[in-house]
Amino acid sequence: PGYAHPQDVAAVVALQREWAARNGFALNREATALIDSANALFGGRLSEDTRNELAAGAGGELARLGSLSSSSCLALNVFEPWRPTPGRLGDLFETPVDALAFEVKQPTGLQGTPPHLDVVLSGAGVPVAIESKFIEMYAQATNSFSPAYFARPGLWDDMEKCRELAVTLQ
Repeated sequence: PGYAHPQDVAAVVALQREWAARNGFALNREATALIDSANALFGGRLSEDTRNELAAGAGGELARLGSLSSSSCLALNVFEPWRPTPGRLGDLFETPVDALAFEVKQPTGLQGTPPHLDVVLSGAGVPVAIESKFIEMYAQATNSFSPAYFARPGLWDDMEKCRELAVTLQ
C-alpha cells in the first residue's frame, strides 16, 4: 500500500535516495552513490573470490558498487549469499550447480572485448548465465549489437528466433 511503481530512472534514483536517508547512509556530492559502498551490500562485504572476480572484469564494477543504479550490486545481493553453497541453486534452475562466479568473460570468437556475464552457475549440468538489470528498463536504450554479430557466417545457426530478436533490439 502506498507504493507507486516508478516510471523513469529519476523516480528509481529518488526512491534509492530515500532508502539511503532512512538508513542513515551518506551519499556523494552528486547524490548518485553511497560514500561507503559496503552499505549497498546485504552482508556489508564481499568474499575474497567475488572481490577478485569483480576486479578482473572489464566493467569496473568494483568501483561502482555504491552507485544507486548499480545492476552489479543487485546481482551481488541476490547471488553472493549463495557462494558458500551454490549447489542449492541447482534446484531452482533444475541443473546441477557446483560453482558460482561473477563477471565471467564469455568469448564469442569475434574481435573486441568479449561480454562479461554478471553471474554464471556451473556444474555437471547446463551452465546458467545471468545478466542483471536494475534501472535499464526505465532509460532510453543506447546500446546495440556490434555489426560483427550479424556478419559472421554460422553464428546464428539454429537460433533464427534469437537473431530476429537481436535485430529488433538494434
